[in-house]
Amino acid sequence: MALSLGAEGVSHLEGGEWEASVNYRYLDAQRGYVGTQHWAQYDDAVGAHLTLHSWDLQATYQFTPRLSATFTMPFIAGEASDKISHDRGRGITRAGGLGDIRLVGNVWLLDSEEYEDGNVALGIGVKAPTGNEESTDEFRIGTNGKELRDVDIAIQPGDGGWGADVEVTGYHKLFHDRLYGYVSGFYLFNPRNKNGALTQINVYGQRRPVSVPDQYLGRVGVSWAIWPSEGVTVSVGGRIDGQPPRDAIGDSDGFRRPGYSIYVEPGVSWTHDKNTFSVFIPAGVAYNRQRNTLDEQFHGHGPGAFAPYLIIAGYSRRF
Repeated sequence: MALSLGAEGVSHLEGGEWEASVNYRYLDAQRGYVGTQHWAQYDDAVGAHLTLHSWDLQATYQFTPRLSATFTMPFIAGEASDKISHDRGRGITRAGGLGDIRLVGNVWLLDSEEYEDGNVALGIGVKAPTGNEESTDEFRIGTNGKELRDVDIAIQPGDGGWGADVEVTGYHKLFHDRLYGYVSGFYLFNPRNKNGALTQINVYGQRRPVSVPDQYLGRVGVSWAIWPSEGVTVSVGGRIDGQPPRDAIGDSDGFRRPGYSIYVEPGVSWTHDKNTFSVFIPAGVAYNRQRNTLDEQFHGHGPGAFAPYLIIAGYSRRF
């Protein structure tokens, strides 16, 4: 069977099945925060506007009813504009290409034939630094000059580090066969301290090396099959995306924009035969641009831009 339990793919396949999927994500961030407070003058002072499109191509093979592996190949296209990176007003820079690929092995901890109402899966995997962490574009420097610089970290396709990925997925039937609760999340450990890129602007007096940060995601919610005969399911939940100020393993020097955003995540899925289509539009309710190690060293607190909503759409097919 395939359970539709929320955005970004929570599948329960039979042994010997394949699943191929493509997931698209859109993000547009231009509202600035310092800590949890909206910076009202952010647009006048910084005016950063980030737009990011990403596509994840995934293939999952279910070796047994409990053991599977998922390979993910991401592609990214980003655009950044602001009023401080260029000497002659607002400028635009772009980057894109292959991101950092991931391979994750997953195991359902309970026997699905014995425990039909719920299960928990644990995933452990690796992230390879296949994306370019030093993408460059032209910045308008001086009266008439141009200079190639590393683009903003928000639109770099890769981070330059090998990583270890730990994931958890769980679900439980709440009412008959139509209402399920779900929880999922991951933590990406990035032990590398800094990559070879520099910030595109001076940070506390100079262009700083860029950090390779850990990342995390957490989700919880309910999924209701409102039209079981036609495979229509709606879900609503909460979601937190973020990166911590310090890594769990290794040093945390260099520049990063740590913080988190919290969203309410409604969505709808439609499953027909072996095909599943889904659309989810998380809406932001809280943001926090936390201090990084440079902020602490120089007794400052830099800003960060957050997206008021996301668009996540996906298609998958079982074979």
